[in-house]
Amino acid sequence: MPKQPLLFPKNQHNRNLGDIKSYSVKEIVETIGDTLSSIFVDIKIRGEISGYKKSNNGHLYFRLKGENCHINAVCFAGALKSISINIEDGMDVLVFGSISTYGSEYQIKCLSIEYAGIGSMMKLLAQRKEKLASMGLFDELKKKPIPPSFMIAKLGLITSSVGSVKHDILHRIKERFPMHISIHSVNVQGQTAAQETIKALAYFHRLSLKDRPDVIIIARGGGSFEDLLCFSDEKLIFAVSASEIPIISAIGHETDVTLLDLVADLRAPTPTAAAEMVTTPTLTSVKEKILDIERMLNGIAGSFVHLHSERLRLPEYAINRAAEDLVAVAKEVALLQKNIYDAAVRHIDNQLLPFRDGVLQKIVHFQMINIESQAKECQLRRNSSLDRIELHTESWFLKLGMMGSGYQIALNKDISNRHDRLNELRFQLGLHDVRRQMSKGYVLLLDSKYQVINRTKNLRPGEQVKIRSQDGVLIAKIVGFE
Repeated sequence: MPKQPLLFPKNQHNRNLGDIKSYSVKEIVETIGDTLSSIFVDIKIRGEISGYKKSNNGHLYFRLKGENCHINAVCFAGALKSISINIEDGMDVLVFGSISTYGSEYQIKCLSIEYAGIGSMMKLLAQRKEKLASMGLFDELKKKPIPPSFMIAKLGLITSSVGSVKHDILHRIKERFPMHISIHSVNVQGQTAAQETIKALAYFHRLSLKDRPDVIIIARGGGSFEDLLCFSDEKLIFAVSASEIPIISAIGHETDVTLLDLVADLRAPTPTAAAEMVTTPTLTSVKEKILDIERMLNGIAGSFVHLHSERLRLPEYAINRAAEDLVAVAKEVALLQKNIYDAAVRHIDNQLLPFRDGVLQKIVHFQMINIESQAKECQLRRNSSLDRIELHTESWFLKLGMMGSGYQIALNKDISNRHDRLNELRFQLGLHDVRRQMSKGYVLLLDSKYQVINRTKNLRPGEQVKIRSQDGVLIAKIVGFE
């Protein structure tokens, strides 16, 4: 570094004051400023950022701290656009720029700012993680459950408008379970990334309950340690912790861990994995499950119909057996009558052979006529019996048909009544839906295992409980009973 030029000759104190040239304050300040600006050009200074603030016009002001000293620094908005790191208090940085004066004060005008070392940033993140953890921001009990795919009507996606992440997520969701997606594009690295993400979350929460997404994914692809630091921003962590909407973090690869991953309700190892989490179960598996349920219901209905059909077939079977038995008996009676008739004729013929007398023949003739008459009468009675059996059978079949129609009508009515009862139960279930009751201001009191508490005798003073409302979960402690 060149030496500073002398402004005054040495040993001026030995001269008379009248001989010494006088300067105005302005001249001295300007001379000092010009001297510093001409000497300290394009230099690097290492220090810790302190008192960081950003003005309304986009300029950045802070102090660079050293050991028991500091120097003011300014980074104007034009130069700030080219700075990719996220500026925060406590960061150990290397500042490149030139010394300039502002009034009677000097400062370094920054042209670029970079991390002085990964180690210092990791130490800063560890301190921040410990601080936020002590505040309970990473507690598992505060995390909201992610609903299954068939309960997600709208999905919010916060990611970059360029790159493959957005395309990969949209493609995977369309492939597994298509749904409505609202995309809010942000920068995913650099100075503005954390603030833009906070604004995106605020936008989704300002929407009405009807338009608000059921789940939000915050995603970006892999990157360096420095690229991902914006997702460990303290203000962003507080915003995610306060979110009423469940949030899935999908930052970088599985080995990349940010503070956002710790505070989110669910961490996905990759953006594609986040898309799979919100589409589980898949639409195909849901349809298969519905078909299984339909097949089960059809089986139950088929068994019911078969049971009643068997009951209908019992009277029909009994009537058919009775009719067959009656016909068999009638045939046996007819055969017996014929055998008796034939035997009688043969017996009479044998008895009349020795006689040739005409009178006897006449007597026999009249007996034969009488026997034939009796046989015909038996035949007529047999035919009459068969007619009565046929008429009786037809009557039974008619009654059977009427009974079958009655059973079918009763079966149809029973099935209709069961459908009506099922619809009524569905309606009653909708009326008693927990979410519907929560929208009226009711809440659920849960224990540490998320089991519903319905009796105060199961509670003890000092016990920690969770209060589930429509927009989130509160942690409470029992202080007493009334």
